[in-house]
Amino acid sequence: MKDTAAPIKIVPISPDPSGRVDGISTYCHALSQLFEDCEEVRVTPPLNCKVRESRLVNFVFGWHSLYTTMKATKADVVHVNGYTAFNVFQSLVMARLLRKRIVYTAHWHPFRMLRRPLLGKVFFYVMIRPFLGLPHRIVTINSEDTAFFSFAKHKVRRIPHWNRFKASELPAPVEKDKRMVLFIGRFNAFNKGFDYLYHLPEGEYDIHCVGRGEVDVRSDMTIHTNIPDEELRALYAKASLVVIPSMYEAFSYVALEALTLNTPVLMSDRVRIADYLGECQGVEVFPYGDYDAFVQKVATHIGSPVDRDKVLDIFSPDNIRKQYIKVYRESMGSK
Repeated sequence: MKDTAAPIKIVPISPDPSGRVDGISTYCHALSQLFEDCEEVRVTPPLNCKVRESRLVNFVFGWHSLYTTMKATKADVVHVNGYTAFNVFQSLVMARLLRKRIVYTAHWHPFRMLRRPLLGKVFFYVMIRPFLGLPHRIVTINSEDTAFFSFAKHKVRRIPHWNRFKASELPAPVEKDKRMVLFIGRFNAFNKGFDYLYHLPEGEYDIHCVGRGEVDVRSDMTIHTNIPDEELRALYAKASLVVIPSMYEAFSYVALEALTLNTPVLMSDRVRIADYLGECQGVEVFPYGDYDAFVQKVATHIGSPVDRDKVLDIFSPDNIRKQYIKVYRESMGSK
């Protein structure tokens, strides 16, 4: 039996532990930082295991490397992250073989939103679903994935992502640019909705785009690439509206960061952070695929006030850390 006075040691596993920037890797590193000063739970950086990419099954760990690195961590709980990657299956199986307690976060997307929907669905139901009896807890991040994992209802705990801005990192209030619209994301990604910007009347707004990718740039667009965090925060603070016309977002750090900096957000009805925001002032939603509604809501929502206090309370790091502590403790006590 583990000494209850000693912190529970957690090792998160990301499909790509190389440090490349992606949503799951960012989450794993942020989770480690969330518990930096916690005496009850210690979360290490993601497991540093040899990995190779596969066109068919995304990421694959070397079995021997996975065994030796996971065993060497002496972790109490292995927190597996991922959805349609082969090393999710590998991590679940290896953690069981090493008698580790398991927490699983899928970062789930509807199959129809994947690049290869049929392949993703077949892979999940053949390689992942049969092994979901192994995790002692399953963490979901929105209402849709919570419903999807309802077959394991007694194990599921819905926890949102948290506000990662520290008070010292927030820029001083600045005067808003009343015409400034901000878009953040990969410009030529099929699911980010950059094309919605072309439907805005040219010259009516000052459109700033942060990200990368080759696109046609209009006269009213300013492109920002590889900018430091300080400059990004300054753009958030100055903008009068952030738009997120994505085909799907399981959460949306962009929305959370904008609202934290008192900037209203317009997002499609497929951006799932909306599950937590309800009637929160500063948030507006349009039906994905309806370009006219997008244009109309940009015109009416730009410059709207934001209920920042409510946002900070919902996504408080302290509150969410307590929820994770409860999950990790439950996983240690599960049978």
